[in-house]
This record gives sequence, structure tokens and C-alpha cells, in this order.
Amino acid sequence: MARRRYFGRRRHHGGGGGLLRSAENIGKLAAFSGPLIGEFLLYRSDPKAAINAAIEDYTGYNPIAHTYNAGALLRGWGPIATFMIAAKVFHKVNGLLRRV
Repeated sequence: MARRRYFGRRRHHGGGGGLLRSAENIGKLAAFSGPLIGEFLLYRSDPKAAINAAIEDYTGYNPIAHTYNAGALLRGWGPIATFMIAAKVFHKVNGLLRRV
């Protein structure tokens, strides 16, 4: 007996995006933790200075000098913002190429 299709023909979309999704998540994690790891490698001998530098990179506030530095925000959040923009552009271009 043939199966009835009440809603017309349905297209099956393959589940092949898992590797791309995993790579994107790993890239986000690397972009977020990269500046933090860099600070701890730079100030290997002084962990307190590394923590202060990491706080400055992610908040813009220098706890030692009690000043605000907008350039430090770019050091901390620049890689994640760049990665997110690049991922969005990649997905848009990939969608356009699939339609062609």
C-alpha cells in the first residue's frame, strides 16, 4: 500500500552541519579565551599582574591606576567580535552559493 502524502512533497534536509557548527563553537571559545591565555603567558612570573591585565582587557578598567582604557576593550573583545562577524559573512556567502 502506498503512503499518502497529505501535505505535498516534503524535502529532506540532511543533517550535515554538525562539523561546521562544532568548528564554529571551538572558534568562538578560542577567540574569547585567546587574549586571556595570552595575558597569562605574558605575565607568567607575576599572576597578580596577569589577572589585572585580563580584567583590563575584558572590562576596560585598570584596577591599579583606576582608569578606563577603551583600547584595552578592543584587545579583549576584538577577536570575538571579528570572529562573529566573519562567521556571519561566511554563513551568508555559503547560503548564496547553495542557491546558485
